[in-house]
Amino acid sequence: MSRRLVAATGPSLSEAEVLVRLAAAAGGRMGMLELAHATCFSKSVVSRIVDRLERRTLVLRLVSTEDRRLIWVEATGEGRDLLWELLAALQVAVEEDFARYLSDEDVTALADRLDKLVAGIRGAERQDAAPGGR
Repeated sequence: MSRRLVAATGPSLSEAEVLVRLAAAAGGRMGMLELAHATCFSKSVVSRIVDRLERRTLVLRLVSTEDRRLIWVEATGEGRDLLWELLAALQVAVEEDFARYLSDEDVTALADRLDKLVAGIRGAERQDAAPGGR
């Protein structure tokens, strides 16, 4: 799927995820550590991805005016424009690589199981975050 995405739009799957996360973020920007947590990539991997995206003028690194240790990452206009192409290419790739093997009933059953999984994870995260959590 990553090769297909690169061929269609340029960015890899991991680069696309960073752009999608930035687009979904409040204010369209995230700190490097926040971006690492959101993508489940290590800080060094996020840094290398941002380096590649920055070289292609798809993102900018901005130093916080309040805390010079904090680096914000923000998609450029070019990066935001590319996002729509990325999402269309991802949809085609998912449909061609995965969805064609599933019936409507399979998709519904899978969505139900994934909803349960997400609810369980969120419940565990809330429990861990509560005072005296696990």
